[in-house]
Amino acid sequence: MAWDYQTALVNLMASYDAVKQARSPEAIQAARTEFTTKVNSMRNVRCPETQALLDEMVSKVEAPQRVRIVSPSVS
Repeated sequence: MAWDYQTALVNLMASYDAVKQARSPEAIQAARTEFTTKVNSMRNVRCPETQALLDEMVSKVEAPQRVRIVSPSVS
């Protein structure tokens, strides 16, 4: 079966979404591992736009998860 760029990109996006939706540390780690595997499989694409997209996605996945605490305003 030939490597299909479009299918690989769809699978990468699904894996990216899985990382963003994972909640437990174990689920986050498993999703990140799968995502990294998919990114590495696409690194052979010789397209600057694809490489830029991969770099941006990786930076977002590797960034620590931030929690924003909003305090109620007092009137």
